Amino acid sequence: MTVTVPAGTFSDCVHITTTCEGECLSEVWWSPTVMGAVKWVYPESYYNGIETWELASYTIAPPTPPVGGTIVPTDKLGLVAPWIMAAALIVAAGVSLAVWNRKRGGERASGR
Repeated sequence: MTVTVPAGTFSDCVHITTTCEGECLSEVWWSPTVMGAVKWVYPESYYNGIETWELASYTIAPPTPPVGGTIVPTDKLGLVAPWIMAAALIVAAGVSLAVWNRKRGGERASGR
C-alpha cells in the first residue's frame, strides 16, 4: 500500500488496523524502508476528533562494520596465515635437522 507523508512517499507500507468489538481503535501504516510506522490515525471514537500523526523526516543509520580487524581478521587467509607460518617453520626446522644429521653422519663415516 502506498502512503504519502511529509517524509516522502512509501510504496511498501503494510496497513494495520486495531479494533475492539468491531470498532476501529487505530490505523497504522508500517514501512520496512524506515523500519517503523510512517502514519498513525486514531478515529473519533478514541479521541475528541480524529488524531493523525505522520512521519516528518527520517535517516537510516549506516550499516555496522563487520566483526574483526587487526586482532581477528575478517578475511579467511588472515585467519589461516599464522598456521601457515607455523607449518612453514616446522618444515624448515625438519629440513635443517635432516641436512645437519646427514652432514654429521657423513663426517662420522669418514672419520673426520
